[in-house]
Amino acid sequence: MLVRNITIGADPELFIVNSKTGKVVSSIGLIPGVKGEPYVGEDMPNGFGLETDNILAEFNIPPVKDCANFINNILYMQDYIRKFVKNINPDLDIKCSASEIVPKDQLQSDEANEFGCSPDYNAYTEDENPKPDVPKDGTRSAGAHIHWGYDNPNVDTSLHIIKLCDAFIGVPSIILDTDNRRRKIYGKAGSFRLCDYGELIKNS
Repeated sequence: MLVRNITIGADPELFIVNSKTGKVVSSIGLIPGVKGEPYVGEDMPNGFGLETDNILAEFNIPPVKDCANFINNILYMQDYIRKFVKNINPDLDIKCSASEIVPKDQLQSDEANEFGCSPDYNAYTEDENPKPDVPKDGTRSAGAHIHWGYDNPNVDTSLHIIKLCDAFIGVPSIILDTDNRRRKIYGKAGSFRLCDYGELIKNS
């Protein structure tokens, strides 16, 4: 299996919080852009975007071929969103965590109660994963899809890549992140999507 011209991108999510109260604030109404139609600011470089997903702020970064640019692109968007929400309300900030309990008054919209709108699959069984239920305790989770691109993509190679991601990304992430709430909803081993624009998306 020879894979050439590998690119990596991502669409990470993060929480908006009130720094004075410590409570999560819904990004709906604060963050412009929705799934499939991200907001692209005039000051954003090409390939970046911003949107809401459930009550989270989600951002897109362009695909790159090296670790340094991948990290710098994520840091750029974290800083962009922090400044964006603080411009609306100086008490607002971002919080990067796997899950949070969100106040009920922030979960009243239809979007805040929509889960699993795009199905993903299990690389080991090749079956569609069950759609997650809406947590009754107000739990919302943040994560990221890792977008892998390579020349002449095919299903067999993509399945091998997913399994390697589990070994080299998934297992270490469990050691580093002790949050168990999110793993009950998303990010299980082998979760992936094959996209019609030629990228492999790993659900992490």
